[in-house]
Amino acid sequence: MAKQQDRIPRHEYRHCRLCHKRGNDSELIQPCDCMTGSNYVHAQCLVEHMLSTDRIHCEQCKSQYRGIKYRYTRKSLIEWLWKEPTARNSLLSCISLLCSSQVCLYSLWQTLFTDELDEFLDDITDIDLSLCIDAIKHNMSIVMLIQVKIVLPIVSIVCSIKQPMTVWNEYRKYSQNHYNIYIEDEAITAIT
Repeated sequence: MAKQQDRIPRHEYRHCRLCHKRGNDSELIQPCDCMTGSNYVHAQCLVEHMLSTDRIHCEQCKSQYRGIKYRYTRKSLIEWLWKEPTARNSLLSCISLLCSSQVCLYSLWQTLFTDELDEFLDDITDIDLSLCIDAIKHNMSIVMLIQVKIVLPIVSIVCSIKQPMTVWNEYRKYSQNHYNIYIEDEAITAIT
């Protein structure tokens, strides 16, 4: 059984949870409210972690980091588009949907609000109920006409309204967790 003076003091067991190296009390800081395991880090390790992840909150306890001086701003829409390939793909699909919806809107306008409406109504009311091959072909052409002239433009317009809202919500979710971080602590910035 070890004597009381042979035991290693508790503070010497502390180590940085990011680089896993031991440090004394003056080197390590407690940056968040985590209660799990080691909650100590070197200030330099914390700075590197914050800058590499663009985050100012602990992933485990969700509290904002403290112990070093910094300021931050949210990532802009342009930075999000530049950094995330999925964001660029979403924006590209949004733009293509908006362009195609203009064509579909024009088609719907031509069908419903011009002289073409009478012809369209005559075509769709000319349904043949016999079961011969020619009647089935004629009825299928009427169904296709309705889909192309009415359903497709409406679906395209709805999608072109929904897609920009989806892109905006993705950006808002991203900007809530990613920041531009500026370290104001002179002792730490001299090291980096």
